[in-house]
Amino acid sequence: MSLVKLSSNKKTITKRIVRKKVKRVELEGPIEDRVVKWARSKGIEVTKMNLRGRRSWPDRCFWIEGGRPVLIEFKRPGEGPNPNQAAIIAKLKELGYIVEVFDDSDEAINFLVGSMPLCS
Repeated sequence: MSLVKLSSNKKTITKRIVRKKVKRVELEGPIEDRVVKWARSKGIEVTKMNLRGRRSWPDRCFWIEGGRPVLIEFKRPGEGPNPNQAAIIAKLKELGYIVEVFDDSDEAINFLVGSMPLCS
């Protein structure tokens, strides 16, 4: 807390300013960026799923060797998909696609490792 003195027509007014501590929450962007950087370092093609006129689709498609696209929706820690996203994810899974939601980069990377074919 700090005090500020304001002068107005021979009056001095003291006003208290309270500064609240704001807890910073990690956004989904850095989580997504870490996973994309890791995937590209392993030779996995990655595309951003920004489909014109089609909202709520997963954020990224990871093109895993062997013809297996993996779609991932990235969220802030502790958050899940909104109802529209949940509906699209359910529909894509129903059609046979691999779709997951992650709020942690390590969990997403571990999932992608498990999706990759084993080296012979």
